[in-house]
Amino acid sequence: AGRLQSGFITTQGGKLLCSKIIHLIHGDNVKSQVSKVLHECELKMYKSVAFPAIGTGQAGQNPAKVADDMLDAIVEFASKRSVEHLKKIKIVIFQTNMLTDFYESMKKIEDSDPSTKESWVSLLKSFFWGKKQSTEKKKPVVLEKKVDLTTFQICGESQKNVEATESWIKNLILKEQLENCISDELIENFDER
Repeated sequence: AGRLQSGFITTQGGKLLCSKIIHLIHGDNVKSQVSKVLHECELKMYKSVAFPAIGTGQAGQNPAKVADDMLDAIVEFASKRSVEHLKKIKIVIFQTNMLTDFYESMKKIEDSDPSTKESWVSLLKSFFWGKKQSTEKKKPVVLEKKVDLTTFQICGESQKNVEATESWIKNLILKEQLENCISDELIENFDER
């Protein structure tokens, strides 16, 4: 037996290879449903979650809109600095015709205007702030931001498709990397805090 939450019911994993199953109560707002489940997973300290393409079966929702809504919810959730426990989010797509919808949605997020929306790839990068060495060859001060690792599990119809996707993701990450050196003598006066 499950316990009714706000828009979903949580049950034991049964014979599935998971500890819990979160059953969504049908609704048209996929983004809200995904957000609620992600927050519940973080609250319950789950390390991973897998979603189907919510609402694209019997509910008959538009797969492209579902892809946009699901990925928007994931990007918003991942951009919060308070996420500590949930490390892996999977979207399982059984219908090959929907792969294009999810791929196009990811491309839209990647190509979105960086001034209006933080690129999801930027969540994967690290920033290194330091000081250029002066002619006196002083030891540079380097400030590093702690970066959590992200793991991609890529599945495809062929090895060629998987390799192409892996190459595409690597290129996105390399394009987003940034190093910024700030040279100012006052930086040396910063304390450890």
